[in-house]
Amino acid sequence: MEENNIQENLNSVDEISFEDIWEIFVRRWFIILICTITAVVAGYFYYDSIIPLYRSTSTLLVQVPGGSSTSTYLDPMGNYSASEKWARTYAEMIKGDPVLKEVTSQINYPTFTVADIKNTLSVSVMPDTMLLKVSYDYEKPAYAKKVVDTVNNVFISKTNEMYESSLEEGGKKLQDQLNTIDEEIKNLSKQQMSENESIERKKMILNDIEARYKIRAYLLDELQKKELQEKQLAPTIKVYQEGTKTDVPINKNFMLILAICLVLGLFIGVLLAFFIEYLDDTIKSENDLKKVTNKRVLGNIFYYNPSKEKKGYYYYQSHYLKEKKPEE
Repeated sequence: MEENNIQENLNSVDEISFEDIWEIFVRRWFIILICTITAVVAGYFYYDSIIPLYRSTSTLLVQVPGGSSTSTYLDPMGNYSASEKWARTYAEMIKGDPVLKEVTSQINYPTFTVADIKNTLSVSVMPDTMLLKVSYDYEKPAYAKKVVDTVNNVFISKTNEMYESSLEEGGKKLQDQLNTIDEEIKNLSKQQMSENESIERKKMILNDIEARYKIRAYLLDELQKKELQEKQLAPTIKVYQEGTKTDVPINKNFMLILAICLVLGLFIGVLLAFFIEYLDDTIKSENDLKKVTNKRVLGNIFYYNPSKEKKGYYYYQSHYLKEKKPEE
């Protein structure tokens, strides 16, 4: 019967009070301290082993020329929406291989590969703006700035070439027609100047030349309209802010690492202290004995300290009791 009561009392020990937690901290303070110091020292060596990275950031402005005054009046945000879409498209194009290959060929030292730049190059659209932020991280701030500025210049140059090529392709047919008309006018002019032609024939040739000049003027006007329209639809990219140069690394923050290691060390130390306490099933105090047996303690057996024997003291907890000398 008593064994059953003891087993029930052992099961009830799972409930831990604040006083029990404090006693665990007092008994296992050395473990918590060792874990905390170890974590802080490890954090210091980790901080010392980090290779510093410096970030250079630049800003590009993407502008789309507005359309007619009517469309601008009806949709004042149309120009902004179009610029934002172009900026998102350009954010993906900047990190493309055509741009990065040209960047690596222009930078002689240090030697970069397309993969090296792509891994640390960041391109993002600033919310609610027409600005494109380009940033790059590297061990030396001067080279980080060099990469950012080169990326911007190469991208703007390639974008301009792309739209110039698009304009040439769009007006190629009209230009071919203009060349044909010019050739016909040249041939008719030769015939009109020939002495073998009659006066009536020369008048007919002159009328044909005038008709072809009118066609040429019409084609030339259409070509100019098409070029103007293409330019209005093509966005404009400008460097709003060149790459920055800073001496403060972005990946080395001693106070942050110290705080993280301190909290982590305390957590591991407390966890280890509770785990050791959980494995330790010995009875350490009068309260532990009361919890296990659910009986009233009738008396205490004093702990004898041999080092105090010569002085005639017995030691119990933190109190000393004077030993009575035998009467002679």
